[in-house]
Formats: sequence, structure tokens, C-alpha cells
Amino acid sequence: MIEPPKNPAGIVVRWLARALSVLIILIFAMFAIGEGFGPGPMGTFDIIIFILLLLSLAGIVYSFFNEKFGGLGTLVFGILFIIVARQFNFYFLFIPFSGILFLVSWLLSKEKKN
Repeated sequence: MIEPPKNPAGIVVRWLARALSVLIILIFAMFAIGEGFGPGPMGTFDIIIFILLLLSLAGIVYSFFNEKFGGLGTLVFGILFIIVARQFNFYFLFIPFSGILFLVSWLLSKEKKN
């Protein structure tokens, strides 16, 4: 007999986080392929922003395997990226939001110990 899911809300949040994460990765991949890398050298500031963006995207990918640490990494590096970039763009908020969704999914899926 098939056992019903332990927490349906956790499953919904997990799949929302995964869907948002796939969209984020596809959009940034589309921009990277379409924009390309310019012929000029990158400054130190640009390299730092690029590394923070890559770390936040790596956190998103890692969240598929470990929601707790991947979500935490995505949240931290996403917020650091927004702070260091010093320009507010509404769409950049989706990165830490996906980290929050993964953390909420992890909290909802934890089994209660009696």
C-alpha cells in the first residue's frame, strides 16, 4: 500500500523552490550566452560580483541535493551579491527568495521526534 506524504505543504514548497530555481538558472544562462564576455579586462569589482553570483547559483544547484545547506548558501551569497553590487534590481531578490523556500521546505519536511 502506498503511504501518503507526511507533509503535503512541504512537498508543495519544495517543488515551488525547485521550479523557481530552474527558472533562475535558465535566465542567467540565457543572459550569459546572449551577452558573452567582452574583449576588455574585468576589474576586481566585476570579478567579485561574478564570483558571488556563481556561488549563489551553485547554492541553488546544491539545494536540490541538500535543502538545508544549499538553501542557506543560496540565501547568504544571494544577499551578499545584492549588497556588494550596490544596485537594487527587483529580479535579483528571487535568488535569496529561492534559498528561503528551500529552507522552509527543509523545516517542513523534518520529521518530528517523539
